Amino acid sequence: MGIFNSIFKKEIQEEERFILSIDGGGMRGIIPAVILSHLSKIVDDNIPFYAHFDLVAGTSTGGIIALGLTNPNTTIENEAIEPYEYYITQKKNFFKTEKIFKGLIMPASNPERIESIYVDHGKEIFSQRTRLLGNVFSDKYDSNNLEFFFRTLFHDEKLKDALVPTMVVSYDSISGRECLLSSYSELSDTYLRDAARATSAAPLYFSPKTLFNINNERMSLLDGGVIANNPAVFAYLEAKKLYPNAKRFHILSISTARNIYKFDPTGMFGGLSSWAEPIMKIYPNAQMVLIDDILNGLPDCSYVRIFDEISDEKIKLDDTRLETIERLKEGGQKLIEKHQNELNDFAAMISKRTLFDQVKLSQRLALTSPEDLT
Repeated sequence: MGIFNSIFKKEIQEEERFILSIDGGGMRGIIPAVILSHLSKIVDDNIPFYAHFDLVAGTSTGGIIALGLTNPNTTIENEAIEPYEYYITQKKNFFKTEKIFKGLIMPASNPERIESIYVDHGKEIFSQRTRLLGNVFSDKYDSNNLEFFFRTLFHDEKLKDALVPTMVVSYDSISGRECLLSSYSELSDTYLRDAARATSAAPLYFSPKTLFNINNERMSLLDGGVIANNPAVFAYLEAKKLYPNAKRFHILSISTARNIYKFDPTGMFGGLSSWAEPIMKIYPNAQMVLIDDILNGLPDCSYVRIFDEISDEKIKLDDTRLETIERLKEGGQKLIEKHQNELNDFAAMISKRTLFDQVKLSQRLALTSPEDLT
């Protein structure tokens, strides 16, 4: 028994988990969509893309992508994809093994199709209201249009319907804390459309989303970028809870290539007139630097960050012009070229996995005969 216990302990110690983390950034979500499409092509197997990850996390536009990737019934045009038959091989005795059917890994949205959310529907998402006094007394965009779009996209699916653990970040202004809406938590009964709305409720652009927690206390939820535009730290902490026996966590963190804000205050006047704009830009920039530093310093974490500045000009999160969309697509390709080795290495790792215990499996109607499994 001692030998078998040693083998079992070794397997537990060597458990590794893979996390996909996607930044916020409005229409700049085209960039991670392009990168994920490329990654799915170089993985190049018959297993649905989402199933290679043990947790998919996103903030704001990254949250929308995360929900789209792991939900089986998202209204995104898809090619017909057959479910993947998942078997495990286990020892029958010292000399023979047997294949055991565990279930079907069901298809979901192909990353190549996620891009259409922005290319085809950007103007629906950022549909401006007509008013006399500009943005002084109301949000820039009509939240009703955004909610209608999410209802069309996600129907009545809920977080608990996600095919692998999925989490999006929001911020509750009433409690002053993060709100992690996930497929495995007490809030898993939340509609996907409401989770998408909460994680993308960017202040000044859209109104907050009101939801209630399990104690029936009201939450006023803002865009997750308020607290973590890069959700990778939250994703890591959640994965530690989900997989307490994991020895190593491999995080692929995909940015939306927002520009790094730098400025020299020499010669500036003090006060609000000088600092109002810089301070609004310093905080999110410093937040992202801190997250990178934390994750790069963790001994059980392998952190791959896909980031670069793609343009000297700032690209606004609500810029839906065709020329901007093309620039963002080109930006995605630029990041692929810069990080080609990292993406290839990560693709090689996830394509080797044989255990899919994190996937919500579907059972076939009729089991194959035992003779077919040997």
